[in-house]
Amino acid sequence: MKIRIKDSSIRFRLSSSDIKKLHKKGKVSSECRFGSSSAFKYSVTSNSKANPDYLCVDMKKNHIKVELSSIDVKEWYKTDLEGFDAEMDNGTEAGLYVLIEKDWKCLKPRDEDESDLYPNPNE
Repeated sequence: MKIRIKDSSIRFRLSSSDIKKLHKKGKVSSECRFGSSSAFKYSVTSNSKANPDYLCVDMKKNHIKVELSSIDVKEWYKTDLEGFDAEMDNGTEAGLYVLIEKDWKCLKPRDEDESDLYPNPNE
């Protein structure tokens, strides 16, 4: 799983194995360590009680947590649905934009293993 943050926008990109794990196990998570006692964590979870009409995002103690309904996760896993997005109130006029999507292979070759990524629809 990868994330990209720019101002009040955050984008999560999940590989095919990430989405399979989310569907089967209910959670996928990653972290970036800043030393032995400091880490930035991010996770996406599936919850059977979550409302399919809403995307829930929260940040506590250097951990960004996204919660999707298990109904949405199942559809995402079994279909060509690209992902989910939401505009959220964060107490500012601009708000917070959140995008969660399948991670696609790049159109131009890169020195990166893309074997677990989805085929790019523009190929």
